[in-house]
Amino acid sequence: MICVSLQAETADQALAGMREARGAGADLVELRGDHLKDPLTLPSIVTARMIPVLVTIRPAWEGGRWTGSEEDRIRLLREACAAGAEYIDVEFKAYKDFPRAAAHLVLSYHDFDKTPAALESIAGK
Repeated sequence: MICVSLQAETADQALAGMREARGAGADLVELRGDHLKDPLTLPSIVTARMIPVLVTIRPAWEGGRWTGSEEDRIRLLREACAAGAEYIDVEFKAYKDFPRAAAHLVLSYHDFDKTPAALESIAGK
């Protein structure tokens, strides 16, 4: 499976990136909601998608650009799910269950210093 990460700042850029990724043979795009100048456009972008999408809103403490509240971030992720996102990416350290409609869950774990020696023990927590 080929996934293209889109770090668009506007809805038009996101949709253009999706068209380009689909035309180049991508199976999926990762839509980085934390790069959008207006994150409230996220659900409408998901609704207009023409290729399956994995939505993430990476918080600043996890290397992303989201500096808003955790409540607003989760609300936007829920709205992306309700709009039809096929996948949703949530940070392992911040995961709390929330309604995801039919979206598949990806729990991501980032360690920017090293590869942990015992990944299985992290997943078992």
